[in-house]
Amino acid sequence: MQASFTCDDRDTTRVATNAGLLRTFTGKDAWAVIAGVRVDRRIQHIIDSGEVFFYQMEDRDVQPDEPD
Repeated sequence: MQASFTCDDRDTTRVATNAGLLRTFTGKDAWAVIAGVRVDRRIQHIIDSGEVFFYQMEDRDVQPDEPD
């Protein structure tokens, strides 16, 4: 899984490669998943194809915690 504020081609390439390596070396199922607040429109077709799954995060999910 890759988490980024804006998910882009670099993120999709990384997770697809890592999922492939996990399948190869473990023999187990593995899925490419990215999570972020925004999606670079240039990767929408990869998400639509099901090659990479996308989890929508909210702005508040990526904000640092307030100091105590």
